[in-house]
Amino acid sequence: MKIRLSLPSFMLILLGLTACADTEDQKPDDQIPFEYYFKFKVDNQEYFYGFNEIWDQFNPKEKYEGSLTENVILYNSGNLYASVREGCGDQPERDCIWGVFSIGGNSPGTYEANPVQVIGTNEVVYVPFLNGNAKDGNLTVTIKKIDPIGRYVEASFSGQLYSETTREEVLKTIAGEFRAYYNPD
Repeated sequence: MKIRLSLPSFMLILLGLTACADTEDQKPDDQIPFEYYFKFKVDNQEYFYGFNEIWDQFNPKEKYEGSLTENVILYNSGNLYASVREGCGDQPERDCIWGVFSIGGNSPGTYEANPVQVIGTNEVVYVPFLNGNAKDGNLTVTIKKIDPIGRYVEASFSGQLYSETTREEVLKTIAGEFRAYYNPD
């Protein structure tokens, strides 16, 4: 028994096979369109900063509109350092934020950040300790991908920290993710 296909039917089958093959290479809709970014959410408020170009591998600060800034999202020696202070607050992708914490890992896996020094914005600063009476906060970091050739690390983090700004003895749930420039040791 022979099966005969018309040209339109054959083209539809071919188009369907091609579309299925291409879906593996496509980025998901929730993919962040920046090369480097740091974002977090706390108390239903989201903060985000992203950029695409660094000055150079020895000075991995943001290149913005052709100029070197002091903004950096860097993972080096097991430490994350994100500091966005210049030219921020003007656009949706440019919140004034920073985060400094030690992860200690240089391979995919889950780690306790110790110490967490700070995660903050212009409005509020989050820290792991308030006083001797309060329970310590925590932050768990999951490194999803680390690429020494492409020089980036992707990770997510979550935990509970205090608002140093309000000084309330209430741990706030904080969660976020980053894609940082990676300077391998």
